[in-house]
Amino acid sequence: DGEGWIKVGMALHHEFDGADIGLKLWNAFSKQSKKFDARVSRQQWRSFKGSEQPVTFASIIQAANDHRYQLEWESLPEEFEDDEDEEPEERPAPRKEPRPEVRELAGDEEEDGIPSHILSIPGVLGLAVDHYNATSTQKQPQFAVQTALALGSVVLGRYWMTEHDNFASLYLVNLGVTGSGKEFSRKFISRALEEAGLGEIVGPSMYASSAGIMSELAWKPRHVTVYDEFGMLLASTGNNSNTNLRDAQRLLMSLFGQLGDVARPVAYSTNGKTAQQIEGMRSQKVVRPAITLLGLSTPETFFDALSQDDVASGFLNRLLVVNSRRDPQVEDPRAWKKIPAELRAWIKEFGKTDSEDLLESEISTEAEDPEVVEFTSGAKARLREIAQEVIALQAKYRPYRLDGMLSRSREIAMRIALIVALSRKKKRIDEESVNWSWDYVRFYTM
Repeated sequence: DGEGWIKVGMALHHEFDGADIGLKLWNAFSKQSKKFDARVSRQQWRSFKGSEQPVTFASIIQAANDHRYQLEWESLPEEFEDDEDEEPEERPAPRKEPRPEVRELAGDEEEDGIPSHILSIPGVLGLAVDHYNATSTQKQPQFAVQTALALGSVVLGRYWMTEHDNFASLYLVNLGVTGSGKEFSRKFISRALEEAGLGEIVGPSMYASSAGIMSELAWKPRHVTVYDEFGMLLASTGNNSNTNLRDAQRLLMSLFGQLGDVARPVAYSTNGKTAQQIEGMRSQKVVRPAITLLGLSTPETFFDALSQDDVASGFLNRLLVVNSRRDPQVEDPRAWKKIPAELRAWIKEFGKTDSEDLLESEISTEAEDPEVVEFTSGAKARLREIAQEVIALQAKYRPYRLDGMLSRSREIAMRIALIVALSRKKKRIDEESVNWSWDYVRFYTM
């Protein structure tokens, strides 16, 4: 329409500082209309100079992305039909936008309405996705990707960071009905790490309190926990009787942003404590705590536990939640096979497992300096576009008090971009790694 045509022109004028290349691009775009008039276009182009309210090209990217994701949303199956016996109408296949170095998965993975390129991970971690799918007794391709990301997260945690201080630790959640195979994630992660010589960084199945978290970090400053009944932790927000779980949730929130700092325990009363006990309480600290969390829950337990407080407190925006709508399937018994040699070698190389004194290096009060991975100039430009997109999305959802859900989305994408770049064995984080990561985070956040 006319307004959209003007906005595109203004954005191009702003992007190219009024240069003729911008006008040529605008004319090429405008020629799609029968109303195109080169003279009118040039007059309009000149009028954009000195505009008090310029339109940036990020707004055009946002409009294009909104349209693309609207198409993907419209292609999703209706989940809440009143008449379950009614024949479902035929829907177009989801739009695919494959990236270089990304496997295309054919078959029923696309029937779930998930863009096919985010059903695997670029690079070596794609082998982890493939191995999960090949050895799981139930087909859950979304869980395979989340589990592979959790594996990459803990392997790279504490010892790798971006130039913008992004570490690799992630809080992920897999939702599935009882009997849907979500528990396989624990088996996969523990066996993969064990086979690569890093089994000691597998953590507990849940945290009972904040003191329990600090105790585990003091023993294992880098660890992964596959958290059973994760919905119970969320429910603790509104459950005044379970102060231990509520304190654990608060500490997890804090630790998410303390990856490059020093974590210290919550202060408790010292009444009745010996001098030695008091000294132990006050001296406890963990340098660069690195918890990777993969929560497991049924959708009912998880969603019933949610409240506006979880958005307002900022806990929910730290989570990347995958809700598999697949019904329970008949299990296909499969024997475990060792992970591929290339994946095992990657874990050893990037997980710092070659050192003979690995256990001595995994101490809480000190740590080797992390390896710093820089962004390419193209990746930095893309991150600026993403920042603008996040601002626009927050404005869109602020009336619903959901803008807080997006406040950490770019940060999480940068963490995943670090994982993806190293999965691809890149020395720098390039635009392709950022693109895949943002596609993944944006899809599941929305």
